[in-house]
Amino acid sequence: VCLFFFFFLSFPVRPTNEAAALMAKGFNKEERKLLAQHSRKPRTQHKTLFLLVALLTVAVPIFLFVKVVHMDPTDNAILFSVISLLSAYVLSFAYGNEALKTVQKIENKRGEAGVDEEKASQIADHESTYLSIFYNNALFYLLVVTFAFYLFANLGPSFKYAGSTLLSSTLVMLFSTNHSKN
Repeated sequence: VCLFFFFFLSFPVRPTNEAAALMAKGFNKEERKLLAQHSRKPRTQHKTLFLLVALLTVAVPIFLFVKVVHMDPTDNAILFSVISLLSAYVLSFAYGNEALKTVQKIENKRGEAGVDEEKASQIADHESTYLSIFYNNALFYLLVVTFAFYLFANLGPSFKYAGSTLLSSTLVMLFSTNHSKN
């Protein structure tokens, strides 16, 4: 169920006829740069950063379950690696969503402060990246602890780890896709 929502939400939206006509006309170099700067896709360097941070983030529940719940890392290595890779992929998607949601708000605040447009865009890009990592990690850790030690307290350690980690990363991803208007 969790992966269904992830794959359903990750399909690209097809452009409308007007948008397709505009794209077919062609753009000059400056227009392409502006479109790339304000596109809804994270850049490759951000995708790499998000994936590395997500891999480190999902390693913390492994440490928690090995030290606190006393799960044997050698017996559960396959479980740890599969769940960690799935959760890291979902979390990296959530980081990208959250960064794209906040970059425009931050850019507007920086522009109001009298900073030139290019500099404001770079600052907003960096700030939204780090803010999305912080916000999603805090929410992920809160959900992991809540699910593992309160909601799934009566389950076995393997199910507790898999359920809490996957459910937490999926909920963080779903919360990051919320497009509320402020």
